[in-house]
Amino acid sequence: MKTAQHLKTIPLILLAAILLLAPAAFGEMEVNENGDVNVTGDLNVTGNLTANGEDMNYVSYCRATLGGNNQDYDENTVTAFDWQDVEGNTHNEMDLAADTWTAPKDGLYQVNLQTRWSVGGDQDWCWMGIRKNGNGIRFGYLNSNGSGHESLGISTIIKLATGEVLTFEFKNTDNQGNINGMGFNTWLEIYRLGNAP
Repeated sequence: MKTAQHLKTIPLILLAAILLLAPAAFGEMEVNENGDVNVTGDLNVTGNLTANGEDMNYVSYCRATLGGNNQDYDENTVTAFDWQDVEGNTHNEMDLAADTWTAPKDGLYQVNLQTRWSVGGDQDWCWMGIRKNGNGIRFGYLNSNGSGHESLGISTIIKLATGEVLTFEFKNTDNQGNINGMGFNTWLEIYRLGNAP
């Protein structure tokens, strides 16, 4: 009678036999007693590659800009970034009409938001924010003491569930002016890193 241990060993013996018969197809491989496979050299996979339940071929990437256009803002008014151009957008995550980004899959996402704006006077107290489902989750602040232009950026990792929505805002409490889209000074990048722990 076969024991559970014997049944567990049969697939390992079969895999070891395949590896011995066709070493050129796999390069140098080793299977230890725990069933771990170690590969030295190239490993070519046709089809989906899954590790710990994660589809390793799944990519979500989006980069949005103001399309080279400046965007006006009023004093002490929260202004949503008016995204005009998008690249990537692998799963239609970015909705340019609504200026929202929707998570296509559960996971951890790298979010980079950069803006440059015209300083309206001698004192500008500005902030930029990221909201998840309408709730503020990340903010950056800058108090400017001059005129010309200032820049502000946020780089963060956010845990998201499928369907959660991100929006992006700017506010200058002291002056009106414009967010600079010329030369692509204002942009957003979002990339899915993988499953959340």
